[in-house]
Amino acid sequence: MTCKYSSFGCDIEDDEHEEKKPIKHLTLVNDEMRVMRNTLEQLTKSESVMLSDFSDLRTRANGILSREFPQLLWKVENWNEKQMAAKLRLEPWVLSPEFSSEAFGYRMISMVAPYGFDKSFGNAFSVFLQILPGQFDPLLKWPFDKKITITLYDQREQLLKRKNYQYELSCSKIDGGDGKGDGVHFRRPTGDKPNAPFGCELFCPLNAVTESSYVKDDSILIGIQVS
Repeated sequence: MTCKYSSFGCDIEDDEHEEKKPIKHLTLVNDEMRVMRNTLEQLTKSESVMLSDFSDLRTRANGILSREFPQLLWKVENWNEKQMAAKLRLEPWVLSPEFSSEAFGYRMISMVAPYGFDKSFGNAFSVFLQILPGQFDPLLKWPFDKKITITLYDQREQLLKRKNYQYELSCSKIDGGDGKGDGVHFRRPTGDKPNAPFGCELFCPLNAVTESSYVKDDSILIGIQVS
């Protein structure tokens, strides 16, 4: 008769040995439990390593995406019409779709003044941004201190001849110049009110836009990269 402890390693086939060898059987069961416990510990460690590796890969992927691609790629269509409306002060601003600085990041929006704003009116078009209240604000670092790069894309077909127009925004220079960035632009939004807009008033000369390949099919392409 096969011993009921055979699965634990007992190879004795004797009807009465189960009562005669209790210590042997307890030892076999204990050894098997020790092996199972060690296996479980190894699986737990492997799971932790896999989760850590996944988190690291996700962080690297987000970093690569943030370096290579803008969080907002905005096609502003009917540019001539929008510029004329801005010139006549009928619609001085064009708003972009909302976007996020990253997954679960800062909620933002961009805006363009096609014919300029304030001192740049009639000379250069302006690009501004605004931080909106977001559902992940309690988890984010405040004040906002990211670097923002605004790009006007050259749309000519010859790739090697393209010369994108770029401008980098410095939070410390905008909010008082003290490096704290704790003013009305970069603090955490309160309630449902967005922060004050910030950006570049003299972004790109109007003649540089109209007399170049930045406009194609009556549209311009603007990229906003937050890093």
